[in-house]
Amino acid sequence: MTYRELKKSDITQWELLARPEFLETDFCDRDYLLEKWDYLKGFILLNEQDWVGVILLDFNSNVNAGGVSFLQVITFPNYRGKGYTKYLYKLGFDNSKGLFKTGCVDPENIASQNCFINYGFTHKTFYKHWQKYECAGDYYPNELKEVHIYVQRIYPIYLRPYI
Repeated sequence: MTYRELKKSDITQWELLARPEFLETDFCDRDYLLEKWDYLKGFILLNEQDWVGVILLDFNSNVNAGGVSFLQVITFPNYRGKGYTKYLYKLGFDNSKGLFKTGCVDPENIASQNCFINYGFTHKTFYKHWQKYECAGDYYPNELKEVHIYVQRIYPIYLRPYI
């Protein structure tokens, strides 16, 4: 699998693909992302150029001061149930080593709750109307240690004159 960092120029595509998958109260739209941009890190999981999923990490969250919040984790519908979520969590854990981790999930979103639990988070409390999950900074799931994911390389195309 390959991935690349989410760029500001990706936000329109993010909204197009992800908005239908979230409740309005759970969706991080363009305005929210741009407001927090300096404290966010996002990654796009790719199958060639097709977006498989996205993880957004918030390093300045009201939910987790001094740590990192797994803000949005989504595998898009065509790729669900095929094991791709582990790559998103690997990106999350690899980019938050040593930091206390949290994630907030709508109480009705059983699939997301199960993902947090599968990767070592525990339900601790509520934050606003979401269930808050927490994970220690030094914890790293064993099942992610052997997962391999590679940064997408964009190679320039060199044109040779026709001879």
